[in-house]
Amino acid sequence: MAAESATEFSICQTFASSDAGGGARFKIDRTGNWTESYPASDFNVASGSKLKIHFNSQTKAITTSPVASCSGAGFDKVFTALNARGTFNGWASAPMTLIANNQWQLDVHLNGQSQQRLKFDVLGDWSTNYGDTNSDGVLEKSGADIYIAGVGDHRLTVNDQTLAYSVQALG
Repeated sequence: MAAESATEFSICQTFASSDAGGGARFKIDRTGNWTESYPASDFNVASGSKLKIHFNSQTKAITTSPVASCSGAGFDKVFTALNARGTFNGWASAPMTLIANNQWQLDVHLNGQSQQRLKFDVLGDWSTNYGDTNSDGVLEKSGADIYIAGVGDHRLTVNDQTLAYSVQALG
């Protein structure tokens, strides 16, 4: 989910049509292992719906609002696409997902190797790429590789309007 504030998070989801009669439903799994999930019972929604889901981490309130599409077309963006490339994936293009206005996100697994690093690539061909020459959390076009420490699952987030990025450990 994308952070909209310190306590507000959102994501857009398309729910499949269900012929099983059970309808569509979801839960928010904070830790990725179901030890902390909301609500207590599944949150039921209409099959075939496209919804922006809002979650307040303080009150645990969940609200939904219908949207025309979750393909990213409904969100503002500067880049047409964004890929993460680094030592964690052999410098291959890993497409990031536009999850909110100007917010791109991708979860990756870091193995803790020496000189672990990454860059962000708009077109997937290195012609327009971003790094962080100043090591200040703000991307520069054709900037230096971003050195990252850590082992395990991490979330990469990029704001393509401000060029701020983050690498956060999950769990």
